[in-house]
Amino acid sequence: MNRFIECTALFVKGYIPAEIFVSFVYDNTDVFEALLDADAYQTILDYSPVEKESKIRMYSEIERYMNEKNADELESIHDAYVELIMDSDRTDFAAKYLRKKNEKVKEIVIDCELASDGEMLRKLVKTKFGLDDTCCGDSWDAIDDLILEEVYPEKVILKNWDMICKTMSVDANALKDVLTKHGYVEEEHNIFLHDESRA
Repeated sequence: MNRFIECTALFVKGYIPAEIFVSFVYDNTDVFEALLDADAYQTILDYSPVEKESKIRMYSEIERYMNEKNADELESIHDAYVELIMDSDRTDFAAKYLRKKNEKVKEIVIDCELASDGEMLRKLVKTKFGLDDTCCGDSWDAIDDLILEEVYPEKVILKNWDMICKTMSVDANALKDVLTKHGYVEEEHNIFLHDESRA
């Protein structure tokens, strides 16, 4: 299967998040401009990670294109196919991304004292979760959307949590909401453990 079609199918099937797919397209604009029809390609150019409607519009157009032009390739993408990619000796974008995505991280520590405001806290969270700053918008919604696509660490430790609860309560609550939504349970005051059954 053509690797560019494969990456597009992996995006449509939910194995590659929108932000990562768009970044890959921008790295290969000549190929994708020739590969996709004008409507599908334009939705990628118009994509904004902070607008959910933009993400939905892009997904719908790319899915339409794949169903019209590459239905067999799209149909061949499933969990077993992805496992084969990860187990192969391939070194292309899809193989590297899928392997990295499925590496299990034991814990991450976020030192909240390093954040002087909400923007710094979001940047710190993006860095610690390994989210690409160029692909992820600067809002809690954008972080929430991209974390959904990543493999969760077993434990998240928030150092100096009390400080931001007092000085940035809105952002502290937003961070706690993101963690809770993705299956983290507060074991102690500042330690969150991932519970697969709640994700």
